[in-house]
Amino acid sequence: MQARRHIATMSLESSMEPTLFIDRPIVLTTEDVNKLEGIADRGIPHAGELLDAMLQRAHIVDSKAIPPDVVTMLSRVLCTVQGIQREWMLVYPESANLELNRLSVLCPAGQALLGARAGETVSFVLPDGRTQVMEVLAVVYQPEAHAAAVH
Repeated sequence: MQARRHIATMSLESSMEPTLFIDRPIVLTTEDVNKLEGIADRGIPHAGELLDAMLQRAHIVDSKAIPPDVVTMLSRVLCTVQGIQREWMLVYPESANLELNRLSVLCPAGQALLGARAGETVSFVLPDGRTQVMEVLAVVYQPEAHAAAVH
């Protein structure tokens, strides 16, 4: 049985309050939380509320303790969306570029991926209201696992 996380959110440009629903805990590194708090402190609309909602369900661990199959910031992830396989890199908003497969952590798909594990299926609501389902096939690269392997 595959695990499933449900995430629903409004567009960051929306005047409606964003909502984040996750039906199981997510794992985040202390470093990722600190950087995400910095983004929220910059005044990006709804970033603080979304971060608070994520943190309520997060198990925060040191980067050395994060399992290698968990999607962290700057991870490369192999996913299937509507039957199409894609590899995405989860990045901070200023580095987002869909043409380069760099997905912002603040977009709905990025929020769904952060803290997900290989083998999970995540769902999220697009700004136009459609629900999208994405299967996380593999974490191709995770910075924390790479750093541990190098040392």
